[in-house]
Amino acid sequence: MSAVAETRVGIVQYFPEEPIVGDSIGWLGEYLQLQIDVLAPLVKPGNVVLEIGAGVGMHTLMLAVRVGDAGHLFVVEPRPLYRRLLRQNLGANRVGNFTMLKGVDAGETIDDLRLEKLDWLKVNEGSDGLAVLGGAEQTLWRLRPSLFIAVPDDQAFADVTAHARDFAYRCWRLDTSYYNPQNFNRRDADAFSGRAAIALLAVPEETEFATAGDQCIEVTQQSLQR
Repeated sequence: MSAVAETRVGIVQYFPEEPIVGDSIGWLGEYLQLQIDVLAPLVKPGNVVLEIGAGVGMHTLMLAVRVGDAGHLFVVEPRPLYRRLLRQNLGANRVGNFTMLKGVDAGETIDDLRLEKLDWLKVNEGSDGLAVLGGAEQTLWRLRPSLFIAVPDDQAFADVTAHARDFAYRCWRLDTSYYNPQNFNRRDADAFSGRAAIALLAVPEETEFATAGDQCIEVTQQSLQR
C-alpha cells in the first residue's frame, strides 16, 4: 500500500513500509537531505544526469530542479511498482525534462545507451555501484561524468573508489546521518538511532574542482591501502 506525503521536494506518493526510505519520508518529509545539501550545488543548469535506482523520486525531483529546462534526466528504476509511483510523482510535480528507463544491468549497460552527453552519474542505495561502473567503462572515458555513488559499507566504498581511481578520478567520502536536525517536518527525535549513509563523490582529475565541502574527506591512495 502506498501513502502520500508533503515533503521538501513536493507532494510525493511513497511506500511507508519501505525500510529507511519510507520511514524517512513519513517522519522527516525528506530522504538523505544532508547528501542532497552537498550534491545540489554541484549540479548545474543544463547538466545531463543519469540516476540509477531512483525509487519514488525523492532525489530525482531535486535533480530536475537543478538541471532546469535546459538539462535532462535519465532515470532508472527497475521495480515496476516503484517505477509507476516515480512517474506519478514526476508528473504531479510537473517535471518533464526526463527519460525513464526500466533498468541498466548486465544486459543493458550504460555503455549500451551511447549517450552523447553525461555530466553526472548518480547511483542510489540498493543498487550495485561496482556493477554499474563495470558497465560504464567506455562512458567514463568518453564523457567523463562526475560520480555520486551510495554504498552499503566500508568494503563496498573501498571497492568502488578503487575502480573510480583506475579511471583517473579524484575521490571523496561522504558520511551523512539519515536524521537531519533541520528536517522538513521539524521532528526533534532521531528515529534512525544515529545510523549514517556512505557515499562516494568523484570527479575526473582533469576537471577544475576546488572543494567538495567540509563534510567530504578526500581519499588518497595511501588511505585506501590502510
